Amino acid sequence: MKRMTFSEKKEAWWEWHNANPAVWDYFEKFSLDAVRRGTKKISHWLIINRIRWEVYIDTRNTESCSTPKGCWVNTASGST
Repeated sequence: MKRMTFSEKKEAWWEWHNANPAVWDYFEKFSLDAVRRGTKKISHWLIINRIRWEVYIDTRNTESCSTPKGCWVNTASGST
C-alpha cells in the first residue's frame, strides 16, 4: 500500500472537511465556549472528543477522518 504524501493527505482532508462543514462549526463553538468559561489552556484533542461525545456526525467519507485534529488546529490558526 502506497503511503500518501503530505499534499495528498492535505487534499484528502480538505475534501472531507468540505463535505462535513458542521464539524468545524462545532470545533469553533466548543473552543469558544471553553474560552468564555475562562479556560486558559485546552487541548484540541479534548475539543474533538467533545464533538464525538455530544454530536453524532453522519459523514460521507470516514477514511480521511482518522486524524483530523491537526487539520482543524491548522485551520483555526490560519496556517492551511
